[in-house]
Amino acid sequence: ERLQLRFESLEYIAAGFAFFAFLMRDFPITQFKDILLFVALIIIADTAQISLPRGGASIYASSPVDLASILLFGAPAAALIEAIATLLSEVFIQRRAAVRIAFNVPLLILTVGLAGLTYQSFGPVWTSLDSPRFLVPLFFCGLVYYLVNTASISTVIGLSDGKNPFRVWKQNYMWNFFHIFAFRPVAAIIALVYLKAGMWTIALFVVPLFLARYTFQLYI
Repeated sequence: ERLQLRFESLEYIAAGFAFFAFLMRDFPITQFKDILLFVALIIIADTAQISLPRGGASIYASSPVDLASILLFGAPAAALIEAIATLLSEVFIQRRAAVRIAFNVPLLILTVGLAGLTYQSFGPVWTSLDSPRFLVPLFFCGLVYYLVNTASISTVIGLSDGKNPFRVWKQNYMWNFFHIFAFRPVAAIIALVYLKAGMWTIALFVVPLFLARYTFQLYI
């Protein structure tokens, strides 16, 4: 989800980019092909935008790809992938206003980065994709992803419109909580197939992502 309203808090932008610098401090960029491939997939998925009916926010089909990148590459790489994809998508494809881009990029960095650190905090015994135990940290990773993202947007919409942020959150997000969580198994499948079968399999997930977007649109 991304904000489509004016943004008033420069502190939030600063926090997002400071967190990005923290994640990148010891990150060796060695998986160029993987990073570029996931950037492309997120950009494609982001073209499937669904506007929520109650408050100016939107939902995109890229969250399973974000979570899969966390499972495969870790929090720093996932945050980098999302930052590049969001910047390219919003500048060259969606042609968003600068103030929206300035909020959306750090928002997604915080969302993916904090979710990734949550997943990694469980340790290698739980996060290894060789065992179904990884589904436990994936659940909490998805929960953090959802809460950070939706709470941030609801807070800014509330401040911008003079509304109660919790009321904004209830109107936009509480009612679709369980439907959004249905995207998490898709993330697990993407990661497992990609790990076992290789890079070419990523093309197989374009249609399921758009199908997930279509079913969610019907639900709304």
